[in-house]
Amino acid sequence: MPSQLKNTVDYFIVSLIALVLLLMTLSMLSCEKFEIDSLKLTNKTNQSVYYMVMTVEISTLIDLNPIFPIDSEDRRSKIITPGKTASVSENEIMGYNPGDDLQLYFYEVIRDTAYFSGGLRLTNKKLQELKFQVVLNDENLTQRKVQ
Repeated sequence: MPSQLKNTVDYFIVSLIALVLLLMTLSMLSCEKFEIDSLKLTNKTNQSVYYMVMTVEISTLIDLNPIFPIDSEDRRSKIITPGKTASVSENEIMGYNPGDDLQLYFYEVIRDTAYFSGGLRLTNKKLQELKFQVVLNDENLTQRKVQ
C-alpha cells in the first residue's frame, strides 16, 4: 500500500474515532437534562396546601395573589391534604423544558380560600438529587428558600 494511501486511511480512521467519541460525549451531556415523568409533592404538614409549579423564568413574569378564592377545578387537582402526595406532570409545570430550574409556591387552604405561605426554588441539579420528590413541611412553607 502506498504511504500516501495509508496516511489517508489512518486519517479517516482517526477522524471516525474522534467523531464517535464526540457523539458519545454529547449524548452523555444531554442526559443531564432529565425529563420529569412526574414531580412528587408530599405534604408533611397538618394543613391542606394549594400549590403552583412553574419555571424560575416564568416566576419572574407573574404577580402572585397573596389571597384568592379556590375554584372547584383547582380544589380537585391543586390541593394536597395532610399526609398525601400529589404527582405533577411535566405538562402541568408552567413553561417547563427539560433541565429547567423550578419555582414552587404554596398556599395554606382555609375553607375555600388560599393564603400565601411560602415558596421553594429548586435547581435542576437539586431536583435530580431529590429524585423529583419534594417534601412540604412547616419549615419550607413559612419561608422562601433557594436550593
